Amino acid sequence: MEAQKRAEYLRKKAAKLLIEICVVGLFLAVGALTAVLFCFGIRPYVVVTGSMEPSVHLGSVCFIDMAYPYNDVKAGDIIAYQKGELLVTHRVERALPNGLVTKGDAAPETDNAVVTQNNFGGKVIFIIPFVGYISILMKTNPSLCAAVILIVIVADYVIRAAVTAKENGTGQDDNEQQ
Repeated sequence: MEAQKRAEYLRKKAAKLLIEICVVGLFLAVGALTAVLFCFGIRPYVVVTGSMEPSVHLGSVCFIDMAYPYNDVKAGDIIAYQKGELLVTHRVERALPNGLVTKGDAAPETDNAVVTQNNFGGKVIFIIPFVGYISILMKTNPSLCAAVILIVIVADYVIRAAVTAKENGTGQDDNEQQ
């Protein structure tokens, strides 16, 4: 009987360790992928408006190839361009001799200014929907974000303490029975 309890205890410990290794591995993989993308000139940007709905949702993360050749852009491509301090992500409607005419999918009309090689930021190569909401939350309401993080940390601590106490309590009961 003692061997079965010990085996069960070890299985639970191994499962917890495996989960922790997977979580850490996921964070390391995301970090490594981000570093590799940066090396190739690909940058993530969070979409902060609904101007490209329904193609690109508010809160999506767009990965932009900053080294994409301006002359290779064609109608239908989603590009990023600098507009003052903002990086705008819109679709190319058509190319003119003096620049690219862009438009947000949700907008009724094209953008006022054309995109030139000087303010061209790159081409969107892939999009991950809704992942950027965390970033938006952090920028718009940092105190709420801090409170959520604090609650998660405290909850994790309380749950781990309860599990540890239960395991230690079970272990003490087993020792008292011997």
